[in-house]
Amino acid sequence: MMRNRKPTGQKVRKTNIRKILPKIIIICEGETEELYFNKLIQLLRLTFIQVKSVVSHKGSAPISVVQSAIEKQQTEVTNKGMVNRFENIFCVIDQDSHDHQTALDEISKYNKLYTYNVFITRVYSNPCFEYWLLLHVKLSTKPYQKIGDKSIGDLCEHDLKHSIDKLNTYDKTNIDVFMPFFYENLSVALNNAQIARTSSIERCD
Repeated sequence: MMRNRKPTGQKVRKTNIRKILPKIIIICEGETEELYFNKLIQLLRLTFIQVKSVVSHKGSAPISVVQSAIEKQQTEVTNKGMVNRFENIFCVIDQDSHDHQTALDEISKYNKLYTYNVFITRVYSNPCFEYWLLLHVKLSTKPYQKIGDKSIGDLCEHDLKHSIDKLNTYDKTNIDVFMPFFYENLSVALNNAQIARTSSIERCD
């Protein structure tokens, strides 16, 4: 039996299948985190992710971060419908000086209800977000503690500015200027974070 052969040179028409990307929101405590994530999203071209901080209209306590996340999800569903809900919600919280239990209880309650079929994922900056920035430059297992009126974040920022000459003019308000550097050293930060975490676990054993 003869088979029908495709004429030579005939192009096969490909079906254009557009991948539907998840809708993600990151809620964080301060403007530094918001600037960092927004610039990183821009550099990585992850336009389907939104980032909001709570510092402008609420206190920066962890419970405010969680409440803001819940409110934004509710607003999105109310205004645009269930199909436009955030499919992933991340709450970024510093672990340095706040009471976390109320926030953890709120997340647990929300996740048990499985509201809109979405969980809230908590992300800890341990001890603070400035320490994460420092890990882009070097590994540090220094046991940071508040000294006088200097918070752990202040101390980590001081070490960051004095780590290399390129960062000596770093300030929370101009982090976007240094984002190309942080972006280039993202893999360094991830590796250092894993080493620091392992070291911390071993010290606790």
